Amino acid sequence: MTEKPTYEELENRIRKLEQAEADHKKIEDALHQYTELYRTEQKKTEYQINKKNQQLLENQTELAKSEELFRGLFDHMTSGCGIYEVINDGSKGSDYIIKGFNKKSLEIEGQTLEQVMGKSLFDLRPTVDDFGLISVLKRVWETGTPDYYPVKIYQDEKFSNYYENYVFKIPSGEVVTVYNDVTDQKNNEMALKESMERFELAMQFANDGLYDWNLITNKIYYSNGWKRMLGYEPHEIKNELSEWERLTKPEDIKACWEMLEQVIEKKRDRFEKEFQMQHRKGHKIYIHSRANVIFDEHGQAVRVVGTHVDITERKKAELEKNLLQKQLAQAQKMESIGTLTGGIAHDFNNILGIIMGNTELALMNTQESNPAYSNLKQIEKAGLRATNIVRQLLSFSRKTDPKKRPIKIALVIKEALKFLRVMIPTTIEIVQDIHSADENILADPTQINQIMMNLCINAFHAMEQTGGTLTVHVKTVENPSIRKYPGLGNGRHVKISVKDTGPGIAPDIMNRIFDPYFTTKEVGKGSGLGLAVVHGIVKNHNAGIFVHTRPGQGAVFNLLFPVAAQKTETKQNTAGEFLLGSETVLFVDDETSIVEMAEAMLTYMGYRPETRNNPVDALALFKSNPHGFDLVITDMTMPHMSGIQLSEKLMAIRPDIPIIIATGYSALVDEKRAKTLGIRACLMKPIIMAELSKTIRKVLD
Repeated sequence: MTEKPTYEELENRIRKLEQAEADHKKIEDALHQYTELYRTEQKKTEYQINKKNQQLLENQTELAKSEELFRGLFDHMTSGCGIYEVINDGSKGSDYIIKGFNKKSLEIEGQTLEQVMGKSLFDLRPTVDDFGLISVLKRVWETGTPDYYPVKIYQDEKFSNYYENYVFKIPSGEVVTVYNDVTDQKNNEMALKESMERFELAMQFANDGLYDWNLITNKIYYSNGWKRMLGYEPHEIKNELSEWERLTKPEDIKACWEMLEQVIEKKRDRFEKEFQMQHRKGHKIYIHSRANVIFDEHGQAVRVVGTHVDITERKKAELEKNLLQKQLAQAQKMESIGTLTGGIAHDFNNILGIIMGNTELALMNTQESNPAYSNLKQIEKAGLRATNIVRQLLSFSRKTDPKKRPIKIALVIKEALKFLRVMIPTTIEIVQDIHSADENILADPTQINQIMMNLCINAFHAMEQTGGTLTVHVKTVENPSIRKYPGLGNGRHVKISVKDTGPGIAPDIMNRIFDPYFTTKEVGKGSGLGLAVVHGIVKNHNAGIFVHTRPGQGAVFNLLFPVAAQKTETKQNTAGEFLLGSETVLFVDDETSIVEMAEAMLTYMGYRPETRNNPVDALALFKSNPHGFDLVITDMTMPHMSGIQLSEKLMAIRPDIPIIIATGYSALVDEKRAKTLGIRACLMKPIIMAELSKTIRKVLD
């Protein structure tokens, strides 16, 4: 029989049971907490898994879209694109395996995707190793740096085309080439280049230059012919608009811009202009620029393409033509002046003849003690001066060969200055400092007068606005300095200086002042011939002309003529000892006053005059008694019949009849022509008794 537990034992057992129950409760609580925690974590995990699944699904959708977009871009590129996996060391075409080709690549290669996938680049392009692309592919594959392989021709049995390649590496390690077949473009460029070369060659043979100006980019092209036209080698001029501006006159640049603006504004397609450009050697050349303006579809001017033609020779020819036309106009003008002056001189000499002839007759009948005698001498002196003036006018109005003779230069210059004093206004003071009164030079006095006239009128024009002083120096110079006056010979010279107080001559035109038709004067103030004529006359006299000038200090023209050893000729212009005669003289003139005066002169000298104032009446009188006359003196210009015509009719009746023609001026007769017609002598009006008596005796004796 089992012993009953004690109370203490029971209590201990109860406590143990209670403790075990408590421990069980804790375990249950812990298990419950763990279960709840597990359920919570499980829910979280399920949520995260679901979320990740959703993200994966979304990523797969986006990837599909990206792949679709990439494939769309890849296949629709206008350039060919190839993706290559690199095997081995990438040094040969066979090391590049095709992983992808877009549609453009397949089109270029003439293959399908199935035909190229997995093949090497070498399989597709057998001569690719010689093409030069492999080294670029290898460098990009090794460095990851994109590169460009420029246009080059690829040739094998199938292809002969030009390609350009852009190469880069993608993160997956493959190498990608984007390439273009530019064969058509290259052929067009080469055709254009050949065409340009042919065109430029034609331009060179035609002496033309070509330019092409892009108005949008402002880039310009000048052909080699364009550059060589200006004296430059092609590499010496840049293809820049500033080069044209550098070589073109500013006023021409402005004119060209204005014309181009008008052409563009009015939508014209033609531009044409002439201007000057600077040649490399320093001279100017004339350019004829002709161009087409090209407009785009919106009407905007985009290009100017044109040519330059060197027209310098043509311009020179035009200038020479203009010069000849001016010379012709001047000659016609001088001819008209000569004709007009001749007519005036004829009438004026008739008037002078009446005045001087009657003065001579009056002097012969007047005692020197008579107060009227000095008045008559003054009239005679004035008449002689008027006669010289008329003869000078006639000399200036017609071109004659110079007749050089020893003359006293000082006297000629003084007479010229008297004439100039009347022409030049009193605002210009004329100062004479004339020495060398006894010096002779071998010269044509008419041309010396012309020199003085041109130089002094030139000086007057220089001082016309402000007034001033015109100084004329004449002196003798012994052996002038060769350094100061180059080109002169040794010996004594007469130096004539014409000085003005005008503004002087600009340095940039000094070397042109003696050029024919060069003038700085306004229209109507000069023909540009004055100094050219002076220069020509001086050189024709073996003399020298030298100019000294400073801006603002006037100008001095120094002329040096060699002194002549001969004595000057003297002419008797006043009444003196007359050569007398007793012959019968027929005198004919349409001026009754001259007829009456001549009758008195001839009677005074002992002749038996018969006079008529009509050539028809004179001819009738001669016919009635041809041998009743020893001499005929006839005027040249008469109504109904000229002196020449009358002489021919008289000589037809009596061939040996001596005839003298008196003329105030006529271009139809001179001493030489008169003799060829059988006329014995010419007598210049106004008729002076001494000259008349000498001429009559010369003919009759």
